[in-house]
This record gives sequence, C-alpha cells and structure tokens, in this order.
Amino acid sequence: MQKKFQKDGHEIDVGDYAGQETTRSDMNSPGGVRTSYVLHAVVPVREGDAVLSTGVNLDVTDLVATGDVEVN
Repeated sequence: MQKKFQKDGHEIDVGDYAGQETTRSDMNSPGGVRTSYVLHAVVPVREGDAVLSTGVNLDVTDLVATGDVEVN
C-alpha cells in the first residue's frame, strides 16, 4: 500500500500485504478475462472494552484499477 485507505469500514495502513489475484472468463471484459484482487489483512475490532484482531478479506479490485493499491 502506498497510502492509507478505507474499505468496507476498515482502515488499511501503508505497508506490504498478502493477497490473491483471481481470473475467470468473461465475454464483457477486455481480452475475455476478468481479474479480481482480494487483500488479506488483520484489523482491530472492538468488542466491549477489549480491542481484538481479526482477519478480513477485502475486494480491492476497484483500488487496483485506480492505482491506489499496487500489485507486485
């Protein structure tokens, strides 16, 4: 990540993250292939007085398309 962003109510900070690229056939996409990107992150979640960490999978396909998320 080059800059902080919010997705689905979670704030994701600058850093390196693991993710997954998925491709599938799609006649309406360029080249007949649709590509989606999912970011795997650990985010803080408040439960009562405690703050716990939980894993989330966020669809960041739109952020990859705009250049806000860089894929290596």
